[in-house]
Amino acid sequence: MRRPGAAVILLVLISFFSLTSCFFNRQEPVKSPSPVVSVPPKPKFSPDMVIADGAGLLSSGEYGKAMEVYKTAVSAHPDEPKLLAAYAGAFERIKNTAEESFNQKKRFMYAGELYSLLFRYYGHAKSLGIGLTFGPGFLDGRIKACAKALTEQGLALYREGKLELAVAVWEGVLKFAPDDEEVKKAVNVARVQMRNLKQ
Repeated sequence: MRRPGAAVILLVLISFFSLTSCFFNRQEPVKSPSPVVSVPPKPKFSPDMVIADGAGLLSSGEYGKAMEVYKTAVSAHPDEPKLLAAYAGAFERIKNTAEESFNQKKRFMYAGELYSLLFRYYGHAKSLGIGLTFGPGFLDGRIKACAKALTEQGLALYREGKLELAVAVWEGVLKFAPDDEEVKKAVNVARVQMRNLKQ
């Protein structure tokens, strides 16, 4: 058996050292720098912009959205007098619309929804010290009056045999007066009768 020559041994050693050198001196691939993303600066708070947004919503009859815009802004900036005044003005404007619907137009469903909206936000306004020309007692009385007028309308429809219309009216009442037990009972009775008529 022949022994490997010196040249072969030398080649094996060179190959071995080359491989181990590559293995132990591995470098991570060079990463390209991340692109710089510019973040636009946060817009500076502008009470005039909030007031304009709220006024636009009020003008288009989106009272709930307007109140939420004002509430959010006033909660974040309770010391901004123009904003507090606009929030109070929104309460008064919605109240006047509700009063017109209640007294002149006899649109009790719409009026009830507006009084209920004001009632939901009243506590927030009070916590900020906003003075309004009405209080929760007034709103509660108006909600009950709207519910009563609509309950009677529903009863008239019920007596005429227009059960589906009666239920629709009473379900409308429950949207702004969800705890009205008399209306809940009327809806349940009418639904039972409707089921019985379909059998």
